[in-house]
Amino acid sequence: MEYSQIGFRRAPLSKEASLDWEFRPESCAAASPARLEGGAQNEPIHTVKAKPLENDISEWHCTLLPNEGPYQGIPFHLILTFPSDYPNRPPCVRLCSCLTHPNVSCGGYICLDMIKEPKFYAGPYQGWSTAYSVQSILLQLQSFLFAENVPQESHGSKASYTRNWAGKCAADIARNDAAAFSCRVCGFKGSDIVAAAPLQCERERAWERARMALEFQRASSSNNPFNLLGALGDVSESDLAAARSPARARQRRAPNPAVSASQNPVPAPTAADRLSELPTDVLVQVMDRLDAPALSALVRAGKYYARAATERGAWVRRELQCFHSKRSFAEEVLGFGLEIKGLNSPARWEGVLLMDYLSAGAFFEGNVRKGVWNEMLTWWLPLILDAQHCARALPLLKGIIKALATDPWRAVLTRGDILDMAQTFSPLDTLKVLPRLMNGMVVSFMKQEEAKKQWNPYSFMGKEGAGQQGNLHASEKALLGYCQLHHMLLRLAQDYPEIRDAIDRALSRFQDNTSARQKNETPDLGELLVLLSVAKTGGVTWASLAPAFMGESFDRNVLWLLKSHPELAVLENTDHVSDYRMVTTFKETTVSRRLIMFQVAFLLLRYGYPRPGLTRKLQKTWYDVLKVATWTDYYAQLGLACPPTPLALCSTLRQSVVSSSQKGYHSIKRLWHGRREDLMQLRWRYEPAMRTQYHTCLI
Repeated sequence: MEYSQIGFRRAPLSKEASLDWEFRPESCAAASPARLEGGAQNEPIHTVKAKPLENDISEWHCTLLPNEGPYQGIPFHLILTFPSDYPNRPPCVRLCSCLTHPNVSCGGYICLDMIKEPKFYAGPYQGWSTAYSVQSILLQLQSFLFAENVPQESHGSKASYTRNWAGKCAADIARNDAAAFSCRVCGFKGSDIVAAAPLQCERERAWERARMALEFQRASSSNNPFNLLGALGDVSESDLAAARSPARARQRRAPNPAVSASQNPVPAPTAADRLSELPTDVLVQVMDRLDAPALSALVRAGKYYARAATERGAWVRRELQCFHSKRSFAEEVLGFGLEIKGLNSPARWEGVLLMDYLSAGAFFEGNVRKGVWNEMLTWWLPLILDAQHCARALPLLKGIIKALATDPWRAVLTRGDILDMAQTFSPLDTLKVLPRLMNGMVVSFMKQEEAKKQWNPYSFMGKEGAGQQGNLHASEKALLGYCQLHHMLLRLAQDYPEIRDAIDRALSRFQDNTSARQKNETPDLGELLVLLSVAKTGGVTWASLAPAFMGESFDRNVLWLLKSHPELAVLENTDHVSDYRMVTTFKETTVSRRLIMFQVAFLLLRYGYPRPGLTRKLQKTWYDVLKVATWTDYYAQLGLACPPTPLALCSTLRQSVVSSSQKGYHSIKRLWHGRREDLMQLRWRYEPAMRTQYHTCLI
């Protein structure tokens, strides 16, 4: 094969390119080119080239050509041998020429965590992942082999790095060895590339300079006619007026009879003109087969293409593929992996969703039980993406909801079992599963953000910039996942009116009946807010529900507050403003408050499906929630009026302790096993002003 033609490009439509991964472990040939060339739709990478043998797809010959550093311009030839059960196990990687590196053995084998057997590195964020493709492997290898500081395995909490001392001597040895190497299998000749490397590197640098100059010229250009005419002499006002007017208008005002129609023929329709005549559905299919640069160029070619790409989610669609099999949502039913945690009880469980797309075939027939980063998963939840995907996903979704609602701890069922359970699907089972998963997603992320804050005290204390951008970027996948679950709940509520009827009854009872607000009837307030987001228009609203909801949320927070600060069970006089109570309660209820703020912001905005711009708006909402630092800001974020004075706020918090005790949410006898006097002393230690109230305070 011609090695100069090796590169990563999106494969043209062909019979071979349309083959799918069918989970046949007996032969690596079962892996489709799309599976092995995952990521090939991106721009060609000039420093990384690879291609399989024509008669054996399991063996890939690759070249890494660094464009900077001591090894610049030296081609390093590698052979990747894929096992029969790829992608369940990593390929064997062997370097064919000399490279001085702390993690490369004399035989050319590379010691790298990501290409080690999963049975030896099976923990989360360790070892091989089935999401890796040829391109991602080579990009990781390029970064790892030519990095100045090489990360090493560390069993402690601190990362370890080894200096990669590649001096001129090591580079000369590598260059000579690469020039002397030739591969009899693929025809690679290192001498040809080494000789052409300086010219190639200079050519790439020249292209980069030209690209930057072009971008600068575009950014600095304007509508000033001098930018087009140049300094050709004096320009009159009439010249300026003519230059500013459209070309066709100038032609109508000043026709040139000397120019015949034959000399100015009407231009023939271009390919872009013909493409715009296609129906939108067909145009979207064309867009799906373009690589990223070609799609970007098409979108810039006209408003029709830009509108079609935006409305049909052309950029999003190419991301909708299984991380394991690389099959798209048009070929397979996609969903999220799910891990069940909590107590072994049908009523007391929580689900942790892994926000990477996994196909039904990979989960059921491929037996994939780990996520992209090797997180464990025990269940799988199909998603509703578009009309065609919905028709294929709904039977599986109904069966999964039925299984989770009845016994989430059961052994994983087969696809056939799930489809059988779908026949006995009860619409009200939806309310036992989806609200819990949605609420659990927000709780989990809020806890992660709080853990980050404790690890880095500057994360949310006004130090904006890189930290802020990192948090926004990290939340994007979680927000999209939340929107997709909400879209799923809306769709089922639309198909089954009894779901909305049950939601309206639950919300009305909570709003109007005091007993309905207690834990035995409304176990989770976060799930109640999820229900409110799909309630019927004209029914219960946040404004009407808020007074009852806020009071109950304060009461439920008392138990967790007193576990950390039992001294707050000592109640100050009604005319005393306790700054300690207000500050401590605010701090200890961080996760709960953030959960409520986000849920309320989501339902007030009424976003149910990730339309263009939604993610950015929700990211801003998320960050606004994280910035809330006072009770006044908290109430404002909820669209409510804060108690007018510190005394009124303190009274509200104090009353919640009394209400929590009356409802049986907490008992000071179970929380505090010491003497009453010791509890008093503890309160005085934090708030000395309470000493004057010794005879009047209550516990």
